Amino acid sequence: MGFTGFIGEAVIVGSLSHQQLQSIVAELDQAICSHERWYRELLKVLISHTLPNPEDLEPDAHHRCRFGQWCESSIAAHLRDHPDFAKLMAAHENMHCRARKLIRLSMDNQPIPVNDLDLFNEDLDRIRLAFEALKQEFVEKIQNRDPLTGVQNRARMLYHLREQQTLVQRGVQDCALAMLDLDHFKHINDEFGHAAGDAVLISTIQNLERFLRP
Repeated sequence: MGFTGFIGEAVIVGSLSHQQLQSIVAELDQAICSHERWYRELLKVLISHTLPNPEDLEPDAHHRCRFGQWCESSIAAHLRDHPDFAKLMAAHENMHCRARKLIRLSMDNQPIPVNDLDLFNEDLDRIRLAFEALKQEFVEKIQNRDPLTGVQNRARMLYHLREQQTLVQRGVQDCALAMLDLDHFKHINDEFGHAAGDAVLISTIQNLERFLRP
């Protein structure tokens, strides 16, 4: 049938399509850019004593910034149960709390304690690391999945098969490999076109996932 796929990771990823994964990566890139722009504006306030954004002085500033608004979006809803996203949210809230303190010191022409600045920079580092960890995970998911059906591609399938083979050789578990072919698939492509063939492949995978256990 001209297609090799491995069903399993799709259950872990959930119902996210290939397009949704791409959208999440794009949204993460945009969120990173928004965060960096906010940081550059903050530096102007602390170093050049420009007027701060009034929202940065509010107790809920972490909800008001562009990144905070993105966290409430439908795209980010797919990430809220992810442990790295929880770390990102916590660091983001702490960072805004510390930024508010730094801004007030700057507005009062008071020196900023080195320890306060170090703590703020540590939160910045945590945010950047969490961003990169999230983005890298979803980029790898995209690279390891068939763009048409969303199941694991051949490279990822071989990795899991070798992993299962090792467990069998060590006597940890038994393993069975099930294979299937779609009868007359070439006829579907020839008679109705490749778009129809693609629809058959997608429908087949969706039905298999619907009845398979994780």
